[in-house]
Amino acid sequence: MKSKRNILIAVLFLILISLVFNIFFESDLFEYTSFIVGFLTSLVIVSLYLFFVKRRNKNLSENKSNRIASKYSFSNTLLIILIVAVSIVGSMLIFKQKKIAEWQSEIEKNKIAQQSELVKSIKQGNLIVLMSDILNQVDIEIKEPSNDSLSEETINRIAALSYSFKPYRSIEGEIMTGKMLSSERGQLLLSLSKMNIDSASFSKIVLRTSFSNVDLKGADLRRVNLTGADLRGANFREANLEGAKLSGADLKDADLWGANLKKANLAGAKLNRADLGWAELNEVDLKKAILNGVNMTSARLKKSDLTDVELKWANCRGAFFNKANLSGVNLYGTTLEKANLNAANLSTAKLLYSNLSEASLEGANMSEVNLIIAGVKEENWLNKLSDWNVIGAEEIRKKYKIEIDKSKRTNYHLKKIIN
Repeated sequence: MKSKRNILIAVLFLILISLVFNIFFESDLFEYTSFIVGFLTSLVIVSLYLFFVKRRNKNLSENKSNRIASKYSFSNTLLIILIVAVSIVGSMLIFKQKKIAEWQSEIEKNKIAQQSELVKSIKQGNLIVLMSDILNQVDIEIKEPSNDSLSEETINRIAALSYSFKPYRSIEGEIMTGKMLSSERGQLLLSLSKMNIDSASFSKIVLRTSFSNVDLKGADLRRVNLTGADLRGANFREANLEGAKLSGADLKDADLWGANLKKANLAGAKLNRADLGWAELNEVDLKKAILNGVNMTSARLKKSDLTDVELKWANCRGAFFNKANLSGVNLYGTTLEKANLNAANLSTAKLLYSNLSEASLEGANMSEVNLIIAGVKEENWLNKLSDWNVIGAEEIRKKYKIEIDKSKRTNYHLKKIIN
């Protein structure tokens, strides 16, 4: 009877704890170290209390009747349950109050940040008047018959103005955007690109002026000459840059998602960590460009020239490289899963640790490629090379063998045969 009573008490105790947890907690509890420490401390205290109660009960049972000892034990059990329950509820109330305080603090921080960004945007607005004056001066100078180029003073004023247009987070409703951009710099660059400025003067403007973090989403910049421009973190999302000259430009962390870059010149450009997902890059010159960590998911690069490009640790899943020149390209650790490499020139390419799972290689030139630990899906991948009419298939079969990929990155990978 006594054991049944104890089981009933334990069940009721567990139900009580479960109800309290459900009432007070809506998210992950145990990620909070302070609560865990408090809870463990409570357990230690209760355990010590139980130990001393047990010893006392033992002494009492030796001197009193079993009925009195049992009654005393039951009273102590109820007392323990009450103490633990009150401790847990108290801890949870404190914890809940702490969460409310943190939430209120976060709201205050967001309000301060929003006000700060709003002040910045107002200050930028005051500079728009100055931009209008400078653009008027440019218009006057290019229309003068005696002038064949802009004055150094005007070029320097443009560079200084662009520097003054600091990037900031815009506020949409009550939410701040994550990326810091400057729509004013974007407006300045777009306006200059549409003016009839001589190429020498425009080149000076581009080289002396920082256009980093410009916001030119969806802008029409066809055939613009931005050779060597500082365009770090720029937003060219869905912009039209067809035929643009961007050789040597710094486009690190730029957003070019869905942009049209058909026949653009990006030779030697720095595109580290840029987003080129779903971008149109057909017939683009990318010779010796740096695209480490770039996102090229489903990008189209048909007939593009990627000779000696650095394309390490990039995501090229589902990208179209058909008929592209990828000779000497470094694809270390790059994902080419389901990529279209039909008739592509991959001669002397470095494909170490790359992922070629389900990549289409019909008619590709793979002579002298480095395929150490390159991942593939099919166990008979080496035999399929002949079916796909891959140039250099026999050479690859002699140099490599298929092994199960224990890292689970892909199903299998290629290992070089050591003679």
